[in-house]
Amino acid sequence: MSLRHRVVAALTLVVALLVTAVARQAPADARFEKIAALVQAQMAAHSVPGVAIGILDEGRVTTRAFGVTNIDHPLPVTDDTLFQIGSISKTFTGTAIMRLVEQGKVELTAPLRRYLPEFRVKDADASARATVQDTLTHMGGWEGDFFDDPSSGDDALQRQVAGMATLEQTGKPGEMWGYNNAGFYAAGRVIEVITGQPFEKALKAGVLDPLGLETAYFFPADVMTHRFVVGHAGAKPRVIGPWPVPRAANAAGGITTNVATMLKYAAFHMGDGTNAKGERVLAAATLQRMRSPIVPKAGSDLAMGLTWHLGKAGNLEFAEHGGGTNGQISHLRLVPSRRFALAIVTNSGAGSNLNAAVLRAVMDTYFGVPDVLPERITVTGNDLAEYAGTFRRQFADVVISVDGDALKLETTPKMPGLDGRVPPAGPPMRLGFYAKDKLLRIEGPQKGTPFGEFVRGPDGKVAWLRMSRILRRVN
Repeated sequence: MSLRHRVVAALTLVVALLVTAVARQAPADARFEKIAALVQAQMAAHSVPGVAIGILDEGRVTTRAFGVTNIDHPLPVTDDTLFQIGSISKTFTGTAIMRLVEQGKVELTAPLRRYLPEFRVKDADASARATVQDTLTHMGGWEGDFFDDPSSGDDALQRQVAGMATLEQTGKPGEMWGYNNAGFYAAGRVIEVITGQPFEKALKAGVLDPLGLETAYFFPADVMTHRFVVGHAGAKPRVIGPWPVPRAANAAGGITTNVATMLKYAAFHMGDGTNAKGERVLAAATLQRMRSPIVPKAGSDLAMGLTWHLGKAGNLEFAEHGGGTNGQISHLRLVPSRRFALAIVTNSGAGSNLNAAVLRAVMDTYFGVPDVLPERITVTGNDLAEYAGTFRRQFADVVISVDGDALKLETTPKMPGLDGRVPPAGPPMRLGFYAKDKLLRIEGPQKGTPFGEFVRGPDGKVAWLRMSRILRRVN
């Protein structure tokens, strides 16, 4: 990039950080302004070029945009700017499945093979036993981070699901929770088979159109006619690619949209199941079912619903989902008892740090629920040594070793990216504990926050490491 372009980009970023877009509705209250100021501070602290946030509170929507879409070709981020929302798309897939459940076309507890007779993963028993519900709750037990780009045509998802035949098990279906992208390929394929349409058309007809979500897109050809962001990485931000999500992954993370549309979607999920026209889309009981605990997750107050991650802040229960694509990080949190929702979208891999800080501040500012970080407990000597070892899943190895009064975690990826190359190992992490078997970050931007946990087998010995994904101990 030329010196002139660098100067223009820098000036645009500074101006955009200082002059934010005016919210469309009534002027934001002091609480929102406090959050907006925090966003700007976090952008500077973590070198995030662009952000948009939106809050739905007592029926009022307030949105605000910050920064630029692309540091190389900067435009101010606006309320209408499109961001990839990644895995938040999984809740849309779940919503489409639940419409088919209500229509009597899908049974959640039925084996996947009822709808996908050819479905298989590497383990024959898992292939036969896995249910539709297992895919929506991350309970399939097979390797979940299976990313490929087999086709850009209508057969993309069919071919991706066929490729799941190579996936190995870390646990049995229904045995334990472990985040699983690949399960949503199977769920999306069920939608295709039942409706007789490609996934994207089926989701548009079953969810996007009934909810009036006109600015939610799957394909770059639709996105490129609007203002949209690109992904960035690094302490000194740089544009990264590829931008598109492979079509085969659309059911797991392919939607591109803006914060206003995210809040409209959130309002539906906290409502009575009717759309803005008063038409019935889902029963209120079905929406409640999606937000009800199905299986436990890592952490004392966390559980998994039907695609929604469930938790508590004080006495408030919330449902949420995050999303991450190549340099774009997003989050959507619903507090149904207060008809409150928060949407955050960013165009940087460091957006996760910003999102975590904003989530904590919003719960404190709007509900008086301060985020009390867990206290580190002392674990030393032989008590630390029992956790040391190698933990493995098909596409990554993690080595845990004792490092003074802490554990050191080192990850070695084994799955090639879409560029055909296996990414390099990440920097080591030092971790402590906040409870028995529960890991705590003790360094870095999210210091003091829970990280994951060790899971013990029937003999009481450490058998798995869960850091969202499940890894089985091999020594």
